[in-house]
Amino acid sequence: MAFTDQFVAELAIASEWVDITDDVYGAPGVTITRGVDDEYAKPQPSECRLTLKNTAAGKYAPRNPMGAYYGQLGRNTPFRIARRVARDAFARTVSNGWGAADLGGAWSFEGGTASLYAVSGGSATHSITPASASRMTYQAGQLYRDVDCAVTVSGAPVNVTGGTVEWAIALGGASTSDYYLVIVRVSTSEVVSIEIRHADGSILEKDDFIDMTWTGAPLRIRAQVDGRTIRGKVWLAADPEPYRWHLNTNALDEELAFPSRGWAGVWSAKGAGNTNGAVTFTFDDWEVRSNRFIGEVSSWPNSWDLDGEDVRAGITASSLTRRLGQGEQPQLSSYRRGNESITPAHLAYWPLEDKSGADTIASGIGGFPMQISAGSPRFASNSDFDCSEPIAQSNGSVLWGRIPENTGTGELQAVFLLSIPDSGEVDNGTLLQLQCTGTMGFCDLRYRAGGNLQLWFFNQNRTTVHTSVLMPLDVDGRPLQVSVELAQNGANIDYAVAVLGLGDDIGLVTPGTVAGLSFGSVLNCFAPPYRGTITSAAMGHVAVRNSMTSIYTLQDQLNAWVNDLGNDRARRLCRENGLPYVFIGDTDGVTPEMGPQLPKGFTELLQDVADVDMGMLTDSRSALALVYRWRNTFYNQTPALSLTYQQVLQPFEPTEDDRYLRNDVTVERDDGSSYRAVKETGPLSVTDPTSTAGVGRYATSVSLPLATDEQVMDAAGWLLNLGTVDEPRYPVVKVSVEPFAASTQFALDALSVDVGDRIAITSVPVGLGADDISQIARGYVEFFDGVEHVVDFRCSPESPYQVWELDGTDAARLDSDDSFLAADVTSTATSLVVGSLTTPWTSDPAELPIPVKLGGEKVTVTAVTNEMLSNTTFETGLSPWTSSGTAAGTGFTQSSTQKHSGTFSARLVPDGVTFYAAALSELIPVVAGMPVTVSVWVRFTNAVTSNFSVSINWNDAAGGYITTSNEFVSVSAATWTQVRNTFIAPAGAATAQVVPLLGGTPAPSQVWYVDDVSLTGPQRFTVIRSVNGVVKAHAAGTPISLARPAILAL
Repeated sequence: MAFTDQFVAELAIASEWVDITDDVYGAPGVTITRGVDDEYAKPQPSECRLTLKNTAAGKYAPRNPMGAYYGQLGRNTPFRIARRVARDAFARTVSNGWGAADLGGAWSFEGGTASLYAVSGGSATHSITPASASRMTYQAGQLYRDVDCAVTVSGAPVNVTGGTVEWAIALGGASTSDYYLVIVRVSTSEVVSIEIRHADGSILEKDDFIDMTWTGAPLRIRAQVDGRTIRGKVWLAADPEPYRWHLNTNALDEELAFPSRGWAGVWSAKGAGNTNGAVTFTFDDWEVRSNRFIGEVSSWPNSWDLDGEDVRAGITASSLTRRLGQGEQPQLSSYRRGNESITPAHLAYWPLEDKSGADTIASGIGGFPMQISAGSPRFASNSDFDCSEPIAQSNGSVLWGRIPENTGTGELQAVFLLSIPDSGEVDNGTLLQLQCTGTMGFCDLRYRAGGNLQLWFFNQNRTTVHTSVLMPLDVDGRPLQVSVELAQNGANIDYAVAVLGLGDDIGLVTPGTVAGLSFGSVLNCFAPPYRGTITSAAMGHVAVRNSMTSIYTLQDQLNAWVNDLGNDRARRLCRENGLPYVFIGDTDGVTPEMGPQLPKGFTELLQDVADVDMGMLTDSRSALALVYRWRNTFYNQTPALSLTYQQVLQPFEPTEDDRYLRNDVTVERDDGSSYRAVKETGPLSVTDPTSTAGVGRYATSVSLPLATDEQVMDAAGWLLNLGTVDEPRYPVVKVSVEPFAASTQFALDALSVDVGDRIAITSVPVGLGADDISQIARGYVEFFDGVEHVVDFRCSPESPYQVWELDGTDAARLDSDDSFLAADVTSTATSLVVGSLTTPWTSDPAELPIPVKLGGEKVTVTAVTNEMLSNTTFETGLSPWTSSGTAAGTGFTQSSTQKHSGTFSARLVPDGVTFYAAALSELIPVVAGMPVTVSVWVRFTNAVTSNFSVSINWNDAAGGYITTSNEFVSVSAATWTQVRNTFIAPAGAATAQVVPLLGGTPAPSQVWYVDDVSLTGPQRFTVIRSVNGVVKAHAAGTPISLARPAILAL
């Protein structure tokens, strides 16, 4: 199949997509690089390299005036390339359905009878007569994750009456009641609109104003699924596809979940009240793409052969992050950004973030700079506010800010940041002065000893008119936002001073009123106004307004967005910078809280989010958008691609090395505390390797912008988990997508794998460890040329992400680190006796089966029995029980005369000679030093006094007797009594025998009964052996663990 049949490559020229597929050289092919090589690498921009034919008048030479695209190709021209995975030109005739597509399999339908669906004349149709009815056709045989679909639609009457007519692309189909629709709707006024909604009617996004009128001309619709994002657009089919999307929304915002994979199709409907009668909805040129790359071409290098006949443009397109990282400037401080975007806007605003050598103070919003009228402020000397670059200390200076011309509104407000040392400031020193028109000429804010503030009001002659009470606002030693607020109230001025401390939920405010004064427009702001009166205080971000804003308006910015959830921060940063953002996560996913947002580069701030969450920041394959994948989406993943060892292209080689080993991890919170996590035990512990119990110390230290010191312990533990994976690495997993038609769903799954997805490999040869291989695709290199299509996934082990979540519903389990075989087993035995030093294994059938490993063999546990005795109730007889000290012949029998439960018990008649009478169980494997609990229900003819015990005989591995554990008790007559003891297996013990024993040479008349006997300690596993092909016997003491153990989720 030719390159042009399989792939489509396009450039966005003059805001329209232009198909350039015919100009792509099949050789040397197309190479795409995405993601990283391993879990420790920082993300790099994705790249796509290809070569274009440039012989047609040099159309890909940007400076060629004869080129077809002269003046339209430039740096960062958008480029995209995709593989077609389904298409249908409908060049067939079919009735009662749509038959099979050219590519993509058979069409299924939903809604009405088969007779309402047909194909002829190069198009397919849905027939609808009643209003409020819909039809759908879909390709159920192909399932997609991320997908891009397009179709041409027509057929509705030019004059739409009574109600709407609608066409749609259906996406993410899990069932005929669970899918998403990108709907194009024509109203009765022939206005075209577009909407994204779920099949249940939930509307995610819509646009009723796309400036398009229905004339009957065919329309083309495109829809995408990209992670949790759905996009949609519509245009006249006769025109080129526009670059921009009409709709771009996220299903997660509406708490609607996507299936892991879903089908795609088309849909049509007549809205309620439509009176157009029978309408034939027409569909043509159906296409489904697997988007491989989208990026920007930053340069257009051209090469020629000597005769100028072979002209080529070998281009490299890069993802959005390349451009964002080129010469990146730090983001403005969070508080400055808030002030610059606040609405209504300030009249004047001076951040006072100027550098130490400044001789004027720049405005943050344009307008007059603030002047230094006297003295020398110490710029960039105070760093008390994480929300700001360092601000200036007054140092006795006078700073004057001229306010642009404004109209009095009856409101006046000055807001600024203030930091006064614990020792306070000069008493009665003026921090800020506002000069106005009106009878109030000046308003001064003064510092008063003890951390108080006070307002002074003057007329135009600088005569004092009013002084407020001392305002107990506790300003000493506490970085604050201060707001001075004046409001004209008739002939009077109502005023207030409010403060909000860093991290405070509630501010403090002191109000008052000055009679007989009025103010008009504001002329000047001084901060401070008098030389030498304010020396130690630092002031910054002085804003003057003629409209009021709450002291809480910029509260988040004031606190530098501390305690932001990581995903919220990433989304906000992208929104503030006008960049599309795709996130991949579950509806209940929560990313960690972040520390303060400091002034850094945009991509650096996004990487902070990824570092704290330990997720992954990458690029979209479908749109020029950033993608963030939450860490919790790595947990307990269903494989995106499942394949056998035989489907992996060679070479496929495991790596056993220490390249990524980290067994001593210290995490420090930026400007906070730290925690050190060390692996002290196990094969990858810090123990000296000469002891054969460890590998030595591999230390690392990481600083993270966490919100609180409480987070450092968990972060260190998680990094230790990632750094001590005791399994081989498979750096490259290479698969082929060809032949596509021979294994379509496998090919679709392989194409769907994106950065962060899980790949599972089964049927692994014993020589490679025989275990199934589970890897995370950290990145990949993809190559295609129309003949080959291969993907080299760059992988790391997935096992660290098998976690147990406290509120999770997944099947991940916490492992036992102290379980082992309590007895030898042959290579074919299906019953294992297992000892656990601490917590026993679950026996709940709902938790089974459980895959476990021992000695390299993987087995499946189908049942766990805590009871070790094979006959506890005597319902089927006495075997394997025997007796001692009982009457010959009839001294030990199954009896229905007395029973504790069921129908039978064991009856014992003493022989009257032996000093005891006892029942003896079979030998049960035990482990020396472990507790064993025995219990029995007994009934005696006569009461016994301190001479009955449920005992245990202990034997060594050779069957030799070691000792007996007894605890004699008294038992009442003629009633069933439970006797229970727990004993510790002595040194050398390998088996235990339960012995209900009556001492004191009992008489034959002391007939007694035994029922419901129990011995617990070890557990018995019923198993399926050799699941991974390993067939071998195992000795007692062989450790047993989960085949895929989980740890507690971060």
